[in-house]
Amino acid sequence: SSALDLQRESVYMSYSLRLVVLELESHRVSESLAGSGNMPPRRAPVVPVIEDDRVERMANSMNVMAAAITA
Repeated sequence: SSALDLQRESVYMSYSLRLVVLELESHRVSESLAGSGNMPPRRAPVVPVIEDDRVERMANSMNVMAAAITA
């Protein structure tokens, strides 16, 4: 049982790490898109929205996972 808990926790940790990396990456990408003024921002607004949606959905499932782990 404790081995399973440990495994669950490590899975949760790797998910949260990935989430943070994804969040940082999407922020950096949207920053660089906003920073390049010489380029017409035709797709710039679309990309972060999709990314944010993915991040939000991942965060929601993370909360569910966290609740399951701590329960």
